[in-house]
Amino acid sequence: MFVHRNIPFSIIFKFAWKYLLIFIAWSSFWIFCHHFLHSCGVHVLIPFAPVSTIGVAVAFYLGFKNNQSYDRFWEARTIWGGIVNGSRVWGNQVLSYISNHPHHTYSDPAAITDVHRRLIYRHLAYINALRLNLRKPSTFSPNYVGAVKNFHFGTSERQDWDNQVKPFLSEPEYDFLLAAQNMPAQILRR
Repeated sequence: MFVHRNIPFSIIFKFAWKYLLIFIAWSSFWIFCHHFLHSCGVHVLIPFAPVSTIGVAVAFYLGFKNNQSYDRFWEARTIWGGIVNGSRVWGNQVLSYISNHPHHTYSDPAAITDVHRRLIYRHLAYINALRLNLRKPSTFSPNYVGAVKNFHFGTSERQDWDNQVKPFLSEPEYDFLLAAQNMPAQILRR
C-alpha cells in the first residue's frame, strides 16, 4: 500500500521497467514489420470492426477493475478511520476512567500516571504493529521475493518493527512478541 498523495515516477519505473522494455521491443518489432512490408509493396490493412469491439471490451473490463479497486480502497479507508476513532475514544477513556477519584484516596498519582503510560504505549504499539502487519506482503503473492520485499527505501522489515513498535514496549515484552506469529493479536491479548 502506498500512502503518499503523489507517486513519483521513480517508484512507478522501479516496478514497471521490465514491462516497459518488453512493450517497447514488441511495438518496435511490429513497426519494423509494417515498414518493411510497406517498402516491399505489401499494404497490411486492419479492419476497424474487430479492433473497436476488442477496444470496447477492454474498456468495460478496465472500468469494472477500476471500480473494484476504488471500492476496496474506500472500504480499507473507512475501516482504518474506524480504528483511529476507536483509538481516540479508548485513549480518552483510559485517561478519564483510571484516575484518582476524590472519594478514593488510596491511589498514588505516580502509579496512575504509570498505568496511563503503559496502557497508551501498548495501544500505540498495537496500532503500529497492525499497520506494519497489514502492509507486509503476503507469502502467496507472486512478487513476495522480488520487488516488494525491500520497497520502503531499502529498510528491512525488522528495522521497521524495531523503530516503530519497540519504543512503546518493554524489552522482555518485545522479545516475547517477536516470536509470535501475529504480533498485533498478541499485543491486543496482553
